[in-house]
Amino acid sequence: AIYDQSIIARTVHLIRNPFDNVVSRFHLKRNQMIGRAEYDWLDSYPDNKTGFRGFCTYLNKKFESQERDTSFGKGVREIFTRYQTIPCLSDFVRYFLWHNHALKATKTLGGKSMILYYEDYGINQKTAYDLVNFLHLNITHRLEEFRAGSGYLDHFEPDEIESVRLLGKEITDEGTWTILR
Repeated sequence: AIYDQSIIARTVHLIRNPFDNVVSRFHLKRNQMIGRAEYDWLDSYPDNKTGFRGFCTYLNKKFESQERDTSFGKGVREIFTRYQTIPCLSDFVRYFLWHNHALKATKTLGGKSMILYYEDYGINQKTAYDLVNFLHLNITHRLEEFRAGSGYLDHFEPDEIESVRLLGKEITDEGTWTILR
């Protein structure tokens, strides 16, 4: 959809740790499958590190042919080949490119912008008040305490974490990489 740019006065760019973001997508998929009563799928991908990694293996195989499709261009194919051992690789690529596009759109739209880090909510409730003030909203009741989810770095091996860092540095714009690291 194309929006009238004049209706956008302020933008908020929310950033979450990419590892937590990717594991949360797995949890979303599990919740969808619970709603559909897909018990065989749920048994195949339990709600733990093993289930997550199995799901990533499934996704990496599913998208392997698309990722290596010549229509993406040689550079993209090389990236997918170089980083093929990253679990849920396409989710990480999507995460980094989404932030590239979001920051470009924010710059194009102009106006005031605020960058928030998801993890800051769990550290300091002032973050919520800063957001409300930035958006010129009124607080009409007591804000609920933010309950951050668990961190999920334990779902990844150290070399995979380093590969994701290198991938992000390689495919993001300099400004995007600066805010993501």
